[in-house]
Amino acid sequence: MATIRNDVSPYIFKQLPTFPENESNATRNTSNVLLSLAQQELPNLIGGSGDVASSVKTDVKGETIFTADNPKGTIMRFGIREFGMATILNVICFYFFYF
Repeated sequence: MATIRNDVSPYIFKQLPTFPENESNATRNTSNVLLSLAQQELPNLIGGSGDVASSVKTDVKGETIFTADNPKGTIMRFGIREFGMATILNVICFYFFYF
């Protein structure tokens, strides 16, 4: 089996923002900033969350939700099904790395 080396760090780490140390900011806010930067540089990046997307800020501004009618969406809504979420993402990773 061939080893896949897909280092995206040159793309997403070239313009990292800085956050003031003396400023209190929730991790979910800074995570959303980094997700937005990653999405700009990696248009094939997909993600999502359970039923708490608005509170954990996993939605990226300007991106659309993946549905049967919108297969080009990059945000998946998994609901409260953690096992289903893990299974779906594992199948996607398997498909892209082995086929």
